[in-house]
Amino acid sequence: METQQVLIIGGGVLGPKVGCRLKRLRPEWDVTLIDQQEDIAYSACGIPQYIAGDVAELQGLMTASFHMVRNPDFFENAKDVRIKTRTQALSLDPQAQRVRVRYLASGEEEELPYDTLVLATGRRPRTLAVPGADLPGVTSVVNLEQVQTVKERISRGEVGLAVVVGAGPGGCELAAAVSDLWGVETTLVEPGPRVLPDRLDPPLARMVHNHLETKGVEVFLEEAVREIRPGTGDHSLKVVTSNRLLAADLVIVALGAEPNSELAARAGLIVSPGGGIVVNQRLQTTDPPIYAGGGCVDNLQIITGKPAYFPEPSLAHRQGRIIGTNIAGEFATFPGITGSFTFKVFDLAVAGTGLHLEAARQEGLD
Repeated sequence: METQQVLIIGGGVLGPKVGCRLKRLRPEWDVTLIDQQEDIAYSACGIPQYIAGDVAELQGLMTASFHMVRNPDFFENAKDVRIKTRTQALSLDPQAQRVRVRYLASGEEEELPYDTLVLATGRRPRTLAVPGADLPGVTSVVNLEQVQTVKERISRGEVGLAVVVGAGPGGCELAAAVSDLWGVETTLVEPGPRVLPDRLDPPLARMVHNHLETKGVEVFLEEAVREIRPGTGDHSLKVVTSNRLLAADLVIVALGAEPNSELAARAGLIVSPGGGIVVNQRLQTTDPPIYAGGGCVDNLQIITGKPAYFPEPSLAHRQGRIIGTNIAGEFATFPGITGSFTFKVFDLAVAGTGLHLEAARQEGLD
């Protein structure tokens, strides 16, 4: 194959994996990765462990085997992948095969050409669309800047009461992390009928619920947050739910994720009604020179035979290898997902695969 210019948008899990795989197979090719953040290739899964103290330093979330830190210098010097951080992709033109970018430090814009493009734009947190959600002390915890701010506030003793909104895997992990090491009084608020409503059957969910309460986390189900107000007295915030008023010093929004796919949609690539970029089993989009994977795509759920959104980092690792293999001229496919997951809530391991009973019945399965 002729030497190619490969451009990767996104420096989370998938993008660096594609770059490293591709340079291993085609070391002479020009591979460039851009990301609008300063930090790349960090472990988002490790954020609750960092807050809980199991990961001692923030740099531990970016450390690979043999104590190598996955920073831009590592990828440039050890992997020969060119890295442009603080670089925002503004638009892409599939016909001209160019991406318009803005360098955030200078404000300058430029068009970058490509022969093959990889969309590794990932996921973004679902927002809490209520009055007061933009108050200081209300935050998601999905990037290193946010996690560092939360950890520093807790360690300085500024947080006595915390409210976590959303009892999915992230919310349960974060509630455990905040209360376990630091002794913060933590409340978990979930609008659904049980904790982990999209992952577990009611009996198993009840076991997790009981474990949270045994460890001191107060759990309120079937309650929606209506508003967040500035607090009075000793605590800086008041969380107004459908049933009660909760004082708080910190509110963590953990309502799950959605695909970050606007760039693809604006360029005319097909995305699903839920926003996931549509890809084939080789992880090509509807424009064959453009590949996508990880948290911005839909996957085939092989039990139902239908598309499903399941942004697990372990899938992004596998898909990155497949994309790199295919771009290099070899052939690899991603057959789909069964929905496997695992995480910990305090000292309770929670895992599953396939569909829970309610989801299976909704699909008409025996």
